[in-house]
Amino acid sequence: MGDFSHALTRHFSKGTVLFDENDLGSRMYVIRHGRVKIYRRINQQEVVLAMLEAGEFFGEIALLENLQRYAA
Repeated sequence: MGDFSHALTRHFSKGTVLFDENDLGSRMYVIRHGRVKIYRRINQQEVVLAMLEAGEFFGEIALLENLQRYAA
């Protein structure tokens, strides 16, 4: 039997935007390698809310609750 996790693994280049605030949630993400910056734009300024690293996950609330994405 093949490695199931390999079928679900994707690599994203540095600077890739995975989703924007108010997008509908269709998936969640688990970080295997690297880092992810969670931020909001407020008055044209980037405000960093979190820096996530390998082993952490994000995007689950919008997916599980069928809500638009938001960062608090």
